[in-house]
Amino acid sequence: MSMVIIGSIIISRIKRVLLALLVTIVVAPMLPPMPDVELLGVASFVISVQQVLIGIAVGFISRMVFETVIVGGQVVAMSSGLGFAQINDPSSGVTVPAVGQFFLMMATLVFLSIDGHLLMFEIIVASFTSLPVSTSGLLASSIAEIISFASLMFSAGLMMALAAIISLLLVNLSFGILTKVAPTLNIFSIGFPIILTFGLLILWFTIGGFLTHFNQQFVRGQQTMCSIVNMECGHGS
Repeated sequence: MSMVIIGSIIISRIKRVLLALLVTIVVAPMLPPMPDVELLGVASFVISVQQVLIGIAVGFISRMVFETVIVGGQVVAMSSGLGFAQINDPSSGVTVPAVGQFFLMMATLVFLSIDGHLLMFEIIVASFTSLPVSTSGLLASSIAEIISFASLMFSAGLMMALAAIISLLLVNLSFGILTKVAPTLNIFSIGFPIILTFGLLILWFTIGGFLTHFNQQFVRGQQTMCSIVNMECGHGS
């Protein structure tokens, strides 16, 4: 319900519930013995809340990985003049720059191609062994890691767009020099189409490093997911 792609509003609630039920039926026989508690007691209620929080935490991290590329795409769009191209985001229902949605679509394709959704299912299943079902649940250190990863989302998104920002800054500096050399030149009439042309060119080069940035952020997200459920993860992409 909380993970990226599958948990978006594009997928109907009925389909998400059926998928959750199917995963439960498949996974239940492989889980370790559950604690013997009263079904309608306080302990069972606390355990249920803790397990829901673990699932929400893991899914929230996957969403922040995708928000990183959206932030990077929006920064590139606003810096290059491409931000005027706005489209409706069906997953959130708000209007966002088209470049950010383009980056999101690329991230979705990469995520599905590397079986990222199956990796998240694997982490959730393994968490029943590494973090046994009990009233303790998530630790305070795990919550601190989630907050720390949220701050990393903005810095990683800025790093993705940093090369484009610097390139466009040089273009604007060149226009400033051109204005000083030829004051009679109407910089507003020729500047906008030139910046758009450079923006498209810079976006083309930025796409070349997209996979590297996404892979780095996805590995960080994977490590954070494993850390909050108290298990060791590999360092693969």
